[in-house]
Amino acid sequence: MRIERLAARPDDVMPALTRTALTFGALDQLLRRHPLREAVLFRVRLEAARQCAAVDGFLIDPWQLAASLEGLRPRIRGQDVYERGSEVDALRYAFEQYQWLVRASTLQEERIAEALSSMTLPVGRLGVL
Repeated sequence: MRIERLAARPDDVMPALTRTALTFGALDQLLRRHPLREAVLFRVRLEAARQCAAVDGFLIDPWQLAASLEGLRPRIRGQDVYERGSEVDALRYAFEQYQWLVRASTLQEERIAEALSSMTLPVGRLGVL
């Protein structure tokens, strides 16, 4: 039995990307002056920081990160010194990821600018994307 995989063609992907971009633009416009804008952004940033930390192997509860951001003392639930240290390291790492999203330091801003300046858009069949 042979299974053939169909590769996505640029013609198939572009309409989906366009719809996605338009949907994000509409959401941005709806949230621009909404009273819950800051709450929505806070929640999205928490989740983004949690996911970034998880990719690097640091698992954390986003609400534990939220409590830490608000100045509350974290409740460390580890059984032994190693587990407690791992939780503290994960919390610190997630906090750094959150900082990149909200209030980057001068060094972080320089790194972001450097990364953006080194990015080039691919030139494909459709021309410059």
